[in-house]
Amino acid sequence: MKQEQVSETPAGFWVRFVAQVVDSLLFYAVIPVMGIIAAIAIPRIARHLSPDTGRLMAIFFIQVVFLGPPALYYGLMTAWKGQTLGKMLFNLKVVQADGEPISGLRSFLRFFSYLLSAIPLGLGFLFPAFQKEKRALHDLACGTKVIQTGPTNQVALILILCVMPFFAVAFLGVLAAIAIPRFAQMLEKSREGATKGNLGSIESAMSIYYGDHQGQWPANLEKDLVPKYLAAIPPVKATGAFVAGGKSPVGNSVTPVVRGQAPTTSGSGWLYDSALGKVYVNSTVKDSKGVPYSFYGFE
Repeated sequence: MKQEQVSETPAGFWVRFVAQVVDSLLFYAVIPVMGIIAAIAIPRIARHLSPDTGRLMAIFFIQVVFLGPPALYYGLMTAWKGQTLGKMLFNLKVVQADGEPISGLRSFLRFFSYLLSAIPLGLGFLFPAFQKEKRALHDLACGTKVIQTGPTNQVALILILCVMPFFAVAFLGVLAAIAIPRFAQMLEKSREGATKGNLGSIESAMSIYYGDHQGQWPANLEKDLVPKYLAAIPPVKATGAFVAGGKSPVGNSVTPVVRGQAPTTSGSGWLYDSALGKVYVNSTVKDSKGVPYSFYGFE
């Protein structure tokens, strides 16, 4: 039997936004569980498959685990009642543009159309704040709208708006606790790569000098290579960040050594053996892979 057509007032931006926050908070509890399931299941399944098949399976499994639950929640709830739990709290309902109840297919299509609103920096979600019919970009694409079926729960709306900043601060704190160390690690690894590159530059300049001087290595890197072969002696950039209390080897000083002597301490800059034409990072501190800096160039 055909359901009664609905023609209530379009829902405003802020009440839709808060309802979406309520729905999103439900998944903050679910996502860690899904992550644990993925972390346990994917390696166990993938080890029985070829590397390429395992990678494809892992990508597919991650998509199912992290996209499946919200798709089912938004799709089924909207198809069944036209409302998610967040929308129920604020008396909101999703209907077709003509006011008719939304179909199951259109409900799932609307969920996946959230991507349209998200792609332009999330601007599609802001359409209800400026658009006359208060329809988001995904509503316009799917022929739907969100209406107010009753009075807004003002107490819940104010309470959530007041609590949201605290959740945002807590979320940003957790994000920072995870992201900052990872960023620091990435930055240090880039310094290690730059150190290896600088070592390569010195060795290349030395090789050219060796060819120009009938098989003689430079006696002093700073005097013999600069400025003809190098504009300046490039520095060691690695900081020893992966060893607690380790002395930083940063610097471009060059310490001369006798034949065959290798770094034995956590010094800084470069160590140069003019008899053998060998340049080392003058430090035995270990890098992110557990490799002593003095091994750079010999790996």
